[in-house]
Amino acid sequence: MNIRVDITGEAELRGFLDSSENLEEARLESYFGEILEKEALPPLLKGPLAEVSITFLEDSEMASLNEQYRGKEGTTDILSFPQWDFQEENLSFSSEAGWQCIPLGDLVISPREVNAHAREEGHSFYEELLLVLTHGFLHLLGYDHGDPDSERQMFALQEEYCKGFFGKHHTHEKEKGDVMGA
Repeated sequence: MNIRVDITGEAELRGFLDSSENLEEARLESYFGEILEKEALPPLLKGPLAEVSITFLEDSEMASLNEQYRGKEGTTDILSFPQWDFQEENLSFSSEAGWQCIPLGDLVISPREVNAHAREEGHSFYEELLLVLTHGFLHLLGYDHGDPDSERQMFALQEEYCKGFFGKHHTHEKEKGDVMGA
C-alpha cells in the first residue's frame, strides 16, 4: 500500500531540528507504509493510496484544540484525529468502489511540547518527534491506551517501530497513567 504524507506548519519546527536532521515527507511515507504493511489491516490491503496529514502548531493553538476535543486545559505534544475505526467498522476501500485516496486522519503536533519531553527523557528532539508521530499514527490505525493491556500493546508496538526506524535500541517509558496526550 502506498501512503502520502502532507505536512503543514513546518516553520514551527525551526530551531528544534539539528542541521543534520530534517523531516522528509518521502521518508515518513516509507516509514508509515512499512507500518501499514506490518499491521495488515484488511480494509487497507486492497485499497488505493492512503493519506495522513501532519500539522505543526504553536502551543496556544494546540491548547485550544486540546480543550475543544479532549476537555483538557493546556497544551499537549500530539493530538490524533482518526478518520475511521478500523477495529469496529466493516470497511472496504477498493479503487473499483471509487476510492482513489483513503484519508486515514490528521496528526497535530506541538514542537515545543515534543522538545520539552525530549529533554525530560534525555534524547533528541528528532527521536521524540518520531516517537509521537508513531504514537499518533497507531491511533489513526485504531490503537489506544485506555487500559493497561492496550497501553502495553500500543507502547510496545511504538517502541518496535521506532527502533526499526533508527536501527538501534530506543526506549521511551511513560509513568502509568501518563499517556502522551494523543
